[in-house]
Amino acid sequence: MGEQKTFAILLQKKILPNDDGVLEFFTESFGRITVFARKFARSKKQSEVDYFRVLELVFFQGRNSKTLRSVSTHTVFHGFTASYATTEEGFEWLRYLTINFPIEEAYPEFFRFCCHLFRRFHSESALVFRLYLVLQIYRMHGFLPRFDAVRSDIYYHPISKQISAQPLSGAVFFSNRQRQVAEFLRRSDLSEFLEKFQQFSETDLQPLDLLLQKIEH
Repeated sequence: MGEQKTFAILLQKKILPNDDGVLEFFTESFGRITVFARKFARSKKQSEVDYFRVLELVFFQGRNSKTLRSVSTHTVFHGFTASYATTEEGFEWLRYLTINFPIEEAYPEFFRFCCHLFRRFHSESALVFRLYLVLQIYRMHGFLPRFDAVRSDIYYHPISKQISAQPLSGAVFFSNRQRQVAEFLRRSDLSEFLEKFQQFSETDLQPLDLLLQKIEH
């Protein structure tokens, strides 16, 4: 218990009928947490607690809950505030962080990775950036296999996670080129990705986008 400090990215913000706020963050030191802010709707803190930025967060850890003490902006992710479309894309990124990370389980290295990736977001390459983020999440959690087990055209089944060179019912088809792109996005570090992401076309990315949609549904 006591006062705690960490860097954070705001995931969700809700104002209660009594003007209190319920704030959900993805943090460097504590993972995904919920923090309560008393009379938040009428507080000056509300202008600082905003989306698409790294926040310096100070909260009090009580016996059963966390209460906001102070917050300030450290870095703004300007790429997500350029237009309505980029803002919608940004909220999709935040949704992936919300649904794929458990409460109060810290992933400090991945948090720092997210800060760098969010800062380097290119709106004209939104799809490949989002696919890279999701594949990094899935790789870390062990949700996806390597895509180089079969070095040819492949079929990948999102439920059984089976990879085959032969057609499978319900599987997604990857040409050899598309398979190579998927494996690159799965295994590459951020510097490799930023160096090469512009080489990939919409055609390269379509089956991977379809696969991730099927995994979610």
